[in-house]
Amino acid sequence: MDEPIVHKIETLSLADAQREMERIGVHPDGVRIMAPKAVFSVLKIYRLSPYHANVLKQEMLSIGAEAATAAGCIDCSRAESDVILMGTLSHYRKLFEKLKQQPPSFHPLAQKILEAAQTPSPSFNLNWNFGNRKISFNQRRILIMGILNVTPDSFSDGGQFFKTKDAVAQALKMEEAGADILDIGGESSRPGSQPVSDDEEMVRVLPVLQELLGKTAFPISIDTYKADLAEAAISMGAAIVNDITALRRDPRMASLCAERKLGVVLMHMKGEPKSMQDAPHYEDVVAEVSDFFEERIKAAIAAGIQRDAIVLDPGTGIAFGKNLEHNIALMRAIPHFIERHQRPIMLGVSRKRFIGELTGKNVRDRLGGTIAAAAFCALKGASILRVHDVAECRDAIKVVQALNDL
Repeated sequence: MDEPIVHKIETLSLADAQREMERIGVHPDGVRIMAPKAVFSVLKIYRLSPYHANVLKQEMLSIGAEAATAAGCIDCSRAESDVILMGTLSHYRKLFEKLKQQPPSFHPLAQKILEAAQTPSPSFNLNWNFGNRKISFNQRRILIMGILNVTPDSFSDGGQFFKTKDAVAQALKMEEAGADILDIGGESSRPGSQPVSDDEEMVRVLPVLQELLGKTAFPISIDTYKADLAEAAISMGAAIVNDITALRRDPRMASLCAERKLGVVLMHMKGEPKSMQDAPHYEDVVAEVSDFFEERIKAAIAAGIQRDAIVLDPGTGIAFGKNLEHNIALMRAIPHFIERHQRPIMLGVSRKRFIGELTGKNVRDRLGGTIAAAAFCALKGASILRVHDVAECRDAIKVVQALNDL
């Protein structure tokens, strides 16, 4: 026998496992039986009672899988516990049948676990509907949102496009480079920044929108938490509101978005821009941001906004109340946010300070780190990437998608 060749393959889904077995000529019956055993998933369940957590752990162990619970769960000395499950798709199918034999309180849990195990990329089945547009997300469609800061003090390009003619030229350049959406903002949200008046923000933004009327085909997003500016921007063609306060600041914003059938981006931010980086702390950043999304989605729907008009943004960057560790955890948790909330996820990782902390590069030299972070987010299931460098990120996503399809 020649020297053996051993190669680790990645089976991210049932289809991946089936395809790999078919490539080596496995009998169809063998593919049907064995493919579910090749798909390994780690699932996290939040805040179970000790009773439910202990039963779940015992059932997982009984089928040869594994489950981790918090210390103190076994003797019920704590009120609740998160649970981490480790098993194959075959294990989760067996667990489903076993939990269905448990009391009725386990039945919804059984269904949720099986759905999570069988759905590797739930974002691929989501739509974003606003106005007369319907955008369907799938593994071949990741949107690029081009950032246009009409400000003198944004962290990356402050002042570069402050003049109307420069901003308009940049918008057209980004559309030509492949941007799917333009996001225009007139107030910086960098750490330590101060708010600007409504009048000042309008003076910055509205002339740009006026000049772009009839010159662009892509939807325009207005990056603001102020309803008066949003309303004026809508009259000039804006179709999306990107609100860093998630509709919390201006009491009129939610009803405006509902009445005008706008697309809405709900972003998580802890604190205010001027103080949000004062020692941000979370017990569990993923759980807290996810709970925030749940609450804001409910508030938006209560105000009349359709669920399929909503996109979620975890608010990444060494800003919005997060440090390096928080940012990494949130990007890794993209599949969790999609699975729990069933909404597209937008990430704004472009040139952010966490890239500088990892690479040692200043803000103008972070293109390589931006591309890497954007590609990672795309592979994790992000539907929209908000970037400054449209052409480079568009090319990177095309390559990542092609490689991921092999």
